[in-house]
Amino acid sequence: MSLNNNLNNNNQNDNQMTFNAQIEELNKLYLKTNNEIEKLHYENSVLLKQKEQSYHQQIESFKGENNLDYIKEGFINKKEEQLKDLMALIKKNKQEHTYKINALERDFTAKTKDIENEIKEIKKAYKSKTTELSRKLDFEIKKVQEQAKRKSSPLDKELLVVNEPIHIKTINNEIKKIRIEAIEEIYNLTKEYLKESQDIEIEYQEYLIRKEDEIRIYREQVNMKIAELKEKIELLNIDEKVNNYSYDSNYHEYLINKEKDNLLSLNEFEQQYLLELVDIKKEFFQNIYQFNQKKHQYLVNYQNLLNLNVDLEIDNLLKEKEHLYQSFNNQITLLNNLIQNLIDTITQTIKDQVGNIITKLLLINDSFLQQSIVNQSQDYSWQDYDYQFNYLRFNEEITVYKENQRKHIDKYFKHLTSQIKSLNSVLKEILQSFSSFINQEITNDRELMVKFLNHHEEVMATASEILNNKEINLKAKYNQELNALNQEVAKIKQNFETKKRLILEMYNNNILEHQNQLRKFDEEIKLEKKELSQKIKEEINQYQKNIDKIHEEQRIKLRKIIADIKEKYQEKHHSNLIEKKEHLKLL
Repeated sequence: MSLNNNLNNNNQNDNQMTFNAQIEELNKLYLKTNNEIEKLHYENSVLLKQKEQSYHQQIESFKGENNLDYIKEGFINKKEEQLKDLMALIKKNKQEHTYKINALERDFTAKTKDIENEIKEIKKAYKSKTTELSRKLDFEIKKVQEQAKRKSSPLDKELLVVNEPIHIKTINNEIKKIRIEAIEEIYNLTKEYLKESQDIEIEYQEYLIRKEDEIRIYREQVNMKIAELKEKIELLNIDEKVNNYSYDSNYHEYLINKEKDNLLSLNEFEQQYLLELVDIKKEFFQNIYQFNQKKHQYLVNYQNLLNLNVDLEIDNLLKEKEHLYQSFNNQITLLNNLIQNLIDTITQTIKDQVGNIITKLLLINDSFLQQSIVNQSQDYSWQDYDYQFNYLRFNEEITVYKENQRKHIDKYFKHLTSQIKSLNSVLKEILQSFSSFINQEITNDRELMVKFLNHHEEVMATASEILNNKEINLKAKYNQELNALNQEVAKIKQNFETKKRLILEMYNNNILEHQNQLRKFDEEIKLEKKELSQKIKEEINQYQKNIDKIHEEQRIKLRKIIADIKEKYQEKHHSNLIEKKEHLKLL
């Protein structure tokens, strides 16, 4: 029986060692897979970070290579170079026209100065002529007066000496005649002077008006030429503006297309980047899924191994329990026999020990008594004690003691027999109680084992269901993640197609708006040229009208001045005539 138990224990130990080794191997594989998953997570995070850094570097590099500010700066720098010859020609023509304008202004100033100097000279000549004419008139009047005086002087002298009234009258008539002739001659001289003065003043005033109007007309003529030159300058300014606008418009349209291309490229970069991220996530989830499948398979293997091991353990346990149950029954029988033998042995041993103890006590007492007898036979002359008496007395007491001891022993054995019977009954009750207890425990244990087996079957069924559900959930989660990533790909493509369409729409609208602005600018330039041409025509027409007006004003002025001069001189003639009449009345 002991050898079989040892063999069973050895088999169980070997099985347990194999199970533990397999469990340990599965644990190692499971932990290794977890480590590989952690490594995969780390590598995936590193890859995502590298991909993000690479994406940002590409974006920054692309932005650096396609920087619109640098392109604008390049256009601005090239603009001056490309428009250099054209702008230089325009500038040269403007300078030439400006020079002509300045030359016209200089000519006008010079001519104005010449006319002013000429007017000054004419004024001097006019004053000199009028002064000379006045001096000549005075001279002629004095001459006439002197002649009249010379002619009348002899008559005045003769009148002083003549006494005849008739002769005096005749002389007075001759003197009067001389004076009348002198007054008439002076009047005629004055009349001639006034006529000549009138002609000189009319000529002078006509000259002044013509010269003043000549300056005004020349000013208007210069203004007409300057207006034509300014029109050319303004047309050159418009050409300059058109060339600048055309260049700016071309580079602006280029920038619009460039910005559109940049945004489309960035859109493609971002889309490609996000799609690559999705591919990385897909690969990552696929690898994670494969590792999780491995882990799941390890759990399945673990469950199968555990189930198999538990089945073996339960089988061994059931065998061990059956063996133990049988052992319990054998032990109870053995214990029953052992108790009975033990009671007999204890009873006999007690009897033997009691007999031995009593015998030894009696022997000791007998020995003591014998020793007393020996001692009593010796001569203790120096003692006066009667040992014989003591011996008899002691022997009597021993005899009484032996009788009492025998009774006591009989009584004790009777009592012992009663106690042994009671002990036997008690031990049988104990043994019966023990047997009942053990049998009840075995029954309870069997019920427990049934419950345990049922529970084990439920647990294993639940574990299998959980593992199956985990596998289903694992596949479902993977498919869900895969579908989500596929939807993300579709959404990314859709979003970027929408973004691309919006970019194209926006920049096509910008191009259309730019072209509309260009057409509007062309229309504005045409309108500006037309308005400029109309403005210059109106200015030239106005200058021509001004010239015509100056001519008309000149004619009116001349008529008025001539009329005023004639009226003035007519008044002088009239005044001279009155003066002549007054002088004649005084004769």
